[in-house]
Amino acid sequence: MCEKFFSHQRTANSDKVGLAAFHMLNKAQLWGHQIELAYLELNWQEFKDLCSIRFGRPTQNNPLGDLVLLHQIGTVELYQKAFQKKLARASKVVRVDQQISLFTTGLTEALRLEVELLAPTDLG
Repeated sequence: MCEKFFSHQRTANSDKVGLAAFHMLNKAQLWGHQIELAYLELNWQEFKDLCSIRFGRPTQNNPLGDLVLLHQIGTVELYQKAFQKKLARASKVVRVDQQISLFTTGLTEALRLEVELLAPTDLG
């Protein structure tokens, strides 16, 4: 998301770290401030790498595999949010029928059967 924003805004490389750190919230904001103080000459790639280490898996792992392994544990709403987050990283899953299949596969068995009987045509 940051890359897309910076591209559209024509943000200079020298401004990216400061802007990203400025827009962080809560614990991430404190962490971003500490990183800026600790690394005075931090470039954008180094900042992204540190963010990946601190806040999530690096983009080099298997986002499609993460999506396939996702299963509903709590509410459908929580599952849907987690699915959408993982789907955004699995950019190669572009066909809607594939997205629906992956989504329904992760639902609890009883709910999966009900949803599949409705034969949805989109994730909505």
